[in-house]
Amino acid sequence: MALGLARVRLGWLRGQAGRTVQTRGLLGGRRSAKTDRLDARWVARLLAKEMLPESWIPPEQSQQLQDRTRLRKTLAEDRRRRGQRLHAFLMHEGWPCSRARC
Repeated sequence: MALGLARVRLGWLRGQAGRTVQTRGLLGGRRSAKTDRLDARWVARLLAKEMLPESWIPPEQSQQLQDRTRLRKTLAEDRRRRGQRLHAFLMHEGWPCSRARC
């Protein structure tokens, strides 16, 4: 987790869906090695002291639209990939295939 702006999922800790954390200013200068375990402890302490600002969570309708958009993109990529595989197979087998028809 970065010390700068980080997205932290701590729903299990305080019932929050997500928080955006700006820890660099709160942490000060660090002279020891940075590890995820130390970052997790630091974020948990800040959360316990209620020093973390809440992040904006989009409404359910917006999240559903984002999910559908991701699904559409994935399906389009799968379709393109299958078309390319079909084209490669036909070319390998010696079938003439124009790129527009495969």
